[in-house]
Amino acid sequence: MLFPDQIRNRVQNMAIYFVANTKNVNRMKLNKLFYFADKLAIEWTAFSISGQDYFADDFGPVPVSIDLAKNIIPKFSLTTVIRENGDGVFNLVEGKEFIDDEFNDKELKVLANICKKYKNTTGEEMSRISHAPNEPWDIVWNRQNGGKGKGKQIPLEALVDDTLRPQEKERRRLLRESVAKANAAFLKLPGVKARMEGTR
Repeated sequence: MLFPDQIRNRVQNMAIYFVANTKNVNRMKLNKLFYFADKLAIEWTAFSISGQDYFADDFGPVPVSIDLAKNIIPKFSLTTVIRENGDGVFNLVEGKEFIDDEFNDKELKVLANICKKYKNTTGEEMSRISHAPNEPWDIVWNRQNGGKGKGKQIPLEALVDDTLRPQEKERRRLLRESVAKANAAFLKLPGVKARMEGTR
């Protein structure tokens, strides 16, 4: 269970890591880096890193919402850690550095893997990759029916799990169920719910 400020710190540090370790990161590439990192994390661990939801947009899966006003940049105040230059490419805000406290060893390996793989890839190229047949976006977008899935949430965990053997799918189901129960019990502790809602 992560508190809202922990999620914000995690997302901000992911943005710092991506901008510091890949080239020409614009909004599209940043969105795709988050998406592919979360997808790989689910493949490796059954859980995403950023905890964001993804939606089917014309340009592929985007985090939080297809409405740019609610996109991942303003939602998590990423402008406090990265800034767009005149070409729309992000640079780090002076003095901002990646802090790895929010991540476990496996998550750090995911981030490193994604940055190595897509270091020189453009956002447009990454978008095309995310549009590939049978990718989660393609399944939800429903290309055969004219993109009727536009704007719908992509159930990333379920769609990634569908590629696994039945025994592994069941193991992950039980793991997520046990985590959900632990989180529910955690929320019942005094003061926790208020902090989660930002009222304290």
